Amino acid sequence: MKAASGLTKGYLLPILMLCLNLVCRIWAQDRIEKSHGEPEVRTIFPMGGNPGTTVEVEIRGKYLEGTYAVWFGGERVQAKVKKVEEVELREGEFESKGESGVPGYRVLLQLEIAPGAKIGPQELRLISERGVSNAINFMVNSDPVIAEIKSGHSGPSGAQLVPIPAIINGEMSRPGELDYYQFDVAKDEELTFDCFSEAGFDPQFALYEPTGSWFDPSRATRLAFNDDPSSEFENKNPRLTYRFRKPGRYLLEVGAFLGNSAPHAPYQLRIAPSSYPNFPTDSKRSQWLERSFTRKITPAWLESLWVRTLETPTHDQIAGAGESLPSLSVEEVLASGTSSVRSRMVSLPPRVIEREPNDATSQAVEIAVPSIVEGAIAQPGDIDSFRFKVKSGQRLAFEIETPLAAPPRFNPQLTLLEGGREFLINVYKRIGRNFTFYLKTVEPKTIYTFEKETECELRIRDATSRWGDPSFRYRVLIRPQIPHIGEIDIKTDHVNLVQGEARKLAVTTAQEEGFAGDIALALEGLPPGVEAFPATEVKPDKGPPLDEGYKERFLPKTDSATIILAAADNASVTTVPKSIRITARPIVGGQPGSLLVVRDILLMVVKRRETSR
Repeated sequence: MKAASGLTKGYLLPILMLCLNLVCRIWAQDRIEKSHGEPEVRTIFPMGGNPGTTVEVEIRGKYLEGTYAVWFGGERVQAKVKKVEEVELREGEFESKGESGVPGYRVLLQLEIAPGAKIGPQELRLISERGVSNAINFMVNSDPVIAEIKSGHSGPSGAQLVPIPAIINGEMSRPGELDYYQFDVAKDEELTFDCFSEAGFDPQFALYEPTGSWFDPSRATRLAFNDDPSSEFENKNPRLTYRFRKPGRYLLEVGAFLGNSAPHAPYQLRIAPSSYPNFPTDSKRSQWLERSFTRKITPAWLESLWVRTLETPTHDQIAGAGESLPSLSVEEVLASGTSSVRSRMVSLPPRVIEREPNDATSQAVEIAVPSIVEGAIAQPGDIDSFRFKVKSGQRLAFEIETPLAAPPRFNPQLTLLEGGREFLINVYKRIGRNFTFYLKTVEPKTIYTFEKETECELRIRDATSRWGDPSFRYRVLIRPQIPHIGEIDIKTDHVNLVQGEARKLAVTTAQEEGFAGDIALALEGLPPGVEAFPATEVKPDKGPPLDEGYKERFLPKTDSATIILAAADNASVTTVPKSIRITARPIVGGQPGSLLVVRDILLMVVKRRETSR
């Protein structure tokens, strides 16, 4: 009996532990099912396809159970949900965001890309009873799309042979993975390599020539490497351009920065002649990119600045417009100050094309203010010099556009000198994180107020002086400052509003070039049962003051506002997202200005889920 009793006790503890574990799993699953977690998509594979084709797509994410529809931001692409199933998440696949025990899901879609679909990224979202998910880009590609072979090309000897041009749908499946592709080129052919990835890893390139050696016949010699983003650090997608001096077969290695790759991390690789249009990889969700090297300096740009203010044009601003006012005198424009008159004065100021040689101060080309200066840093060490006169108290803005090559490849440095002494540069220096270093960045816009009447020299060069080629083109707009509303930033692009609950929208507004008016915000198109309220919130302490440098020259003043969206208990549940519009209006001296569209966001009202006890 004692032996039997001991045996019973020996089995009792494991049985109790097993039962406890089962209860905990059931409780956790019940909590997850009744939670208000929102649909979250992380990866899509393959990432793109050609117009006129049907593509089978797998999307992985969280809280995707019950997905029944797909929302596309573009046109001529349709999708059908074929299957939704729970999957086991691998370590590093998703960020936990403080959640534990949340299962992963994969959703299988059938995408039909109609002929004539717009080339470039199109936003895709999944819809379920939990609401609408975040957006992920699906690429509609113009170049031929091929699939990565599943195995055997992790080294030079097994490199996958691809044609040119081509786009390869690939995937990183483990940390440290390398994918090799081989291709043939002609003598002096120049190719551009692009990689597009949204989640899972930071891609990098290495270009090799299979030269061989006495010790290793299959040895590959590295020719070039790049981990830089393709445009202004706006993303992690690198671009590499290389001219091949010898014909033959070459290798491209695709990997992750420091080997850090999550499982199921998709990418698109594009190999094409450099004369082809740039690979469109960014959907540009922001509608106002004032401080960007790639924004277009056109008459429409100047018109948009005037729409964002109620300021009356000054004599200098109108006089500088030149031929754009053929039938009105300066006095007539100043007397009216209407938006219709402003729209007649927004053509670009006189354009000046740089002429070589102009490296030295004595060779500087004389220009007027306002002006638009165009040129190129055609070779390493090239400097373009110009000179102009300013008046005492004159407030000028200097805007730089780089239409072909942008940072980090081309870093246009603009410097102003008086009598050979430098007093203004578009390099912003301030203290970096943790108070450990100073950070310097080349900025696309700077403003300055001149204290006295003088003649200035303007120099334009690459910040490093080590690089330069005909693609290093620039356009510099020198104009009087126009106080106006700058970028209005809203991080949220979708809202899932539970019946009887509220959500917060945080709005950040920028006041550019001394704008001192008010900015009125409004929401349009709210569904029945949903209301919007202005709100206040406690802001965190700013902490000790930092050395922020001359930030007034490079950064606008900013302020923040909070809008609360609240759904009534009986608000109607929506089955598809509804687009609501956020607008802004400048208010100066009590007078309202033009209505500005800030952003359209998607809103769904979802049914309240019963919470577990």
